Amino acid sequence: MNKHLPYRDWIFEEETLPADSAQALRRHLQGCPDCRAAAEAWKAARQSLANAGEKSPRTGFTARWKALAAERIRVPSRRPAWAMLAVSSAGSLVMALALAVQTSTQGFSLAGVFTRDLSAAAGALEDWMDTTSSLGAFLTIVSRSIPPACYLFAIFFVSLIGILWLLLFVRSTAQGKQQ
Repeated sequence: MNKHLPYRDWIFEEETLPADSAQALRRHLQGCPDCRAAAEAWKAARQSLANAGEKSPRTGFTARWKALAAERIRVPSRRPAWAMLAVSSAGSLVMALALAVQTSTQGFSLAGVFTRDLSAAAGALEDWMDTTSSLGAFLTIVSRSIPPACYLFAIFFVSLIGILWLLLFVRSTAQGKQQ
């Protein structure tokens, strides 16, 4: 057990300590150089804060702040479009890599893929009946039953969404420059 625990808390306490706690803290500070140094540093910091004067902003602060706020309202940020484009592109890349890994480890014929995956899904469904964890079984079914064609389909649509976002971004940028 840490011998400094209650005393460290008491050193930084803002409220007045009860008499027995204050007496125990004083005895501890006499014998503990670490806690005594912390208490002296805290006392010096509080004194420094008490003596510090209030700072005023530089002249024209309010005008600069209002001008900055007006500029941000006038020119909206374009970060969300770039972020969506990046996320869409990253998703497409991840799906393309997953498809490449899956098709490189297995022979790729569309009929073979569907029949193999259909039988795998049936086997997974049978495993699910025997499994006590339905979440684990669900994930097993999903991982066994997604054919590579579905990855291609998903890559196509995620890429399409990314292209649409890019076109919308370019269009909104062009309209912003015209205005």
